[in-house]
Amino acid sequence: MFFETIRERYLQFGFWGVIKVVLRAFIYRVFSLRLTTIFQLKYDIDYKKHCQELIGSNLNVMDLSFEDFLAGDKTRFNEEVLNIVKSRLDCPDTYIAMGIKEDQVLVYSFWIMLNGVDVNNTFNIPLENDEALLLDAYCHVNYRGKKLHKRMADFRLKRIYEQGKSKAVVYVIKDNKPAMKVQLNSGFKITGKVIVVEFCRRKRIILWKY
Repeated sequence: MFFETIRERYLQFGFWGVIKVVLRAFIYRVFSLRLTTIFQLKYDIDYKKHCQELIGSNLNVMDLSFEDFLAGDKTRFNEEVLNIVKSRLDCPDTYIAMGIKEDQVLVYSFWIMLNGVDVNNTFNIPLENDEALLLDAYCHVNYRGKKLHKRMADFRLKRIYEQGKSKAVVYVIKDNKPAMKVQLNSGFKITGKVIVVEFCRRKRIILWKY
């Protein structure tokens, strides 16, 4: 389990990203201090463009149930994460879960939050009325390198628009360069930076808008 987690981090953040994660964990354990930088990005949805891009797509994207998440990678979808999944699925007016399953394996999943504040979010910044938040996009480790994050972007943005929202919001940790690249290539613009300061188990949130 430990080595699977390290492998997951390596694929997501790269070698130096893993080193930073380990150092931050050590500093937090010794000094109870942690600083996390998260970028806020927003996108004005072009519905016709995304519908056009999906013509001819062979991806079988569907709404996900709790049983679908049980078919995910156990190192990612552990008991704690599955409890979050269950709590979100109990609020269908707020959360939508979508993804891909192949051969009884959860290949890809993502969440859309339509309103309110995500209780599992570390910084709890509320959405505007015309905004929806993209959460927790996940690709199974065996299916990475197939550009699924990029190919799924049109499905996400189309679904948000169909729910009556014209803007998409996403938060990306500074060190997650692959995720940042995907969002910027999808047309998202950086609109702010969130600094999460944790000291002695107390948390302070600082938001700078660009």
